[in-house]
Amino acid sequence: MADNDSLANKAKQFANTATDKAKQLADTTAQTARNVATTVQKKLDEPDNKERIAKAKNAASQAGQQLKSTASTVGGKARDVFVSVKGKVEGRLSGKD
Repeated sequence: MADNDSLANKAKQFANTATDKAKQLADTTAQTARNVATTVQKKLDEPDNKERIAKAKNAASQAGQQLKSTASTVGGKARDVFVSVKGKVEGRLSGKD
């Protein structure tokens, strides 16, 4: 019975040690994540980076507007061609052409 108690105590000590190590690892990981987030935020707040971010946002906005304009132009031309072809087909089918 003494051997069983000794083994139980060793198992309990092992479990406690493993739990403590896991908590330490979790705390260290969380602290590292906080440090990285703080560093990234500081970098984003630097004037040079703010300017670059603003330029990138502006460029993305301009590209989006250009794409929208191009899509509108292409859509308009496609509609015009469709209407033209439809008219020609209808004319031929009705024998007017």
